[in-house]
Amino acid sequence: MNEERVKKVTAIVLRKGMSCTELLVFDHPMDEGGVMVQLPAGTVEPDEQPEAAVVRELQEEACIHGQLIALAGVRDEELDGEKRRRWVYLLRAPEGLPDEWPSNCDCGAPTRCHWVPFERAEIMEAQQPWVELAREWVKASS
Repeated sequence: MNEERVKKVTAIVLRKGMSCTELLVFDHPMDEGGVMVQLPAGTVEPDEQPEAAVVRELQEEACIHGQLIALAGVRDEELDGEKRRRWVYLLRAPEGLPDEWPSNCDCGAPTRCHWVPFERAEIMEAQQPWVELAREWVKASS
């Protein structure tokens, strides 16, 4: 039996920082105040390949074009009863990006993109397994 899952992608964008490898995240404002630290991610459109979707989502959410490095892994997930298949990709950041910049989420909310240490990144709980998958891939390929 082949169950239908919603196709999702996540961008793990890395750069070499001054003292460590850094991960791109963005602060998304929450309705009740404060921010939620997130990774660029989203849904694969009909007739779109996951590789193209992750590049598009990164452009939409962070206004940058990353270079695909590798597929870190694929995870089957469930959120609020929705079954999902998620492709987690590693991407290289373009040269010369600032340490932070403003952007807009595809929901229209203003966001702030910035870099955090890859090994110690703390993001929203639901996305933390995606970072762990990327860390495992990086360790295995080193």
